[in-house]
Parts: sequence; structure tokens; C-alpha cells
Amino acid sequence: MLRSLVSSICMDYDKSLTNYATINDDKFFKNMPPEIEDMHKRRTKLFDLLMRINKIIEDKLFKLYE
Repeated sequence: MLRSLVSSICMDYDKSLTNYATINDDKFFKNMPPEIEDMHKRRTKLFDLLMRINKIIEDKLFKLYE
């Protein structure tokens, strides 16, 4: 459940950031206003959390397999 929630929030940030980049022609995020920069930082942190959760789940699955 936690993994799904984090993944969902991460995808919402992805959509918002993609919309920003497309609408403002800022695909490399070089001219981000503060609120978009904050969103980008939060998305990065959530993505890191998602990868950590995935690793924990994967490790547990491999332990079960062995």
C-alpha cells in the first residue's frame, strides 16, 4: 500500500512537471520558477523513496525464493 501511494504521488509530479516543461518550452528545467523547482525536488525525494521501497520488497522476495 505504501509503495502504491508513493508511486501514485510520484506519477502526479511527473505529469505536472511534464506539463510545465511542454507548456513553457523548458525541457531541461533551466528556468524553473521556485514552485516548480520545489516540486522537482519533492519528486526526486519521492522517487528515491520509491526505489528504496522496491529494494526492500525485492530483497524480501528473494529471501522467500531461497
